[in-house]
Amino acid sequence: AGNTPPGAPPPPQCPGPGPAPEDVKNWWDSRTQEKKDRSVAEPPAELGNLNGIPAEIRDKVNQAVMHDDLNRVREVAGRHGVSEDEVIKDPAKYGLTQDDATRFYNARRTDEGLTHQRGSDPKNPRPVMLWGYQPMADNGQGRAAIAIGNPDKARNTAVIVPGTGSSVRDGWLADGHNDAINLYDQSALADPDDPTAVIMWMGYDAPDGFTDLRIANPDLARQGGALLAADVNGLSATHEGSSHVTVIGHSYGSTTVADARFAKPLDEDL
Repeated sequence: AGNTPPGAPPPPQCPGPGPAPEDVKNWWDSRTQEKKDRSVAEPPAELGNLNGIPAEIRDKVNQAVMHDDLNRVREVAGRHGVSEDEVIKDPAKYGLTQDDATRFYNARRTDEGLTHQRGSDPKNPRPVMLWGYQPMADNGQGRAAIAIGNPDKARNTAVIVPGTGSSVRDGWLADGHNDAINLYDQSALADPDDPTAVIMWMGYDAPDGFTDLRIANPDLARQGGALLAADVNGLSATHEGSSHVTVIGHSYGSTTVADARFAKPLDEDL
């Protein structure tokens, strides 16, 4: 984004990370449709990660930011007649920064995740949303959350939390990870008229591997648990009707779930 031209309206603003999700929801609902449309057309990047913003809006904003991250590198690669990987290997050579390269790599990984969760049947794709997207988080490992189904409308929502060795950069959103797909598909078979929404939540810094000394202490789980609790509790602010939320942790993710503090009186299974 460049400087605002003289006389142009200021760029859309949104609340910072401090307000409660209910206050964010009230702020969003109080805006005119014109202001809402402009916030989506010219989004502040943080809007897509703000609890209290409807899932459909978060998806539109996050996908717009993700595609900006992809196109920034792809445009340069096309102009120079080189591959994307050549550009991100030496971004300065092509007038880009290391941050541009990191954002592109994690955007590509996230887009691969969306494609994987959507499935291979173009006539019957799973309904996927990019519910969270922070490509520069955790020293460039990135954070993202992909929802299959709409967590604002589904009567049942499951949140899957990964463990050791998982990150956006390392491909947890794709690369054969089918837990969310299997859970969504089986719930849809059990109740075709009211399928469960499933969120793949790569929203914290997990230990890098079993040789990562951080795996032996709970610090990452406690930090991740606070982030997880905020996101899970925030689901109720935008949900339509009654809600049942199940949170599932694998490996170090189970420790993260255990360390979360779900203060909301939601009907939850942990």
